[in-house]
Amino acid sequence: LGLVYEERAAALLAEAENEIPPATEGKRAEAAEHIEKARGKWREMDTPFSQSRLLRIEAVEDREKRRYYEAVGRLDKARYIDPGDENWFACSDMIIEIKQEAGIPLTVSEKKAVARKATEDRCIGEPT
Repeated sequence: LGLVYEERAAALLAEAENEIPPATEGKRAEAAEHIEKARGKWREMDTPFSQSRLLRIEAVEDREKRRYYEAVGRLDKARYIDPGDENWFACSDMIIEIKQEAGIPLTVSEKKAVARKATEDRCIGEPT
């Protein structure tokens, strides 16, 4: 249920980006309510997965406030709390996005991940 709240909040925020500011206030407020509901559900569960989701929510908030180093730190911690493949790669992708947005240098492994993504859609023998 926490994921549903998070997804709904993300959809509302995406819609709000395409609208004129007075119309966005309602959607942003509704998104904030969904995030708070998600937080409540994750706190009730108290599992590695839920703790990781809480850290991801906080990282998104840090990113919005331009607190990039804090966001990266939370995501790095979230990767290790719940080291499942899906969570690990989702957090890693967010770390790369945040670092690129903030102009923070990427690690060697992050640079390699960016290079892999850039070439993953190409087929062998396809012209470059």
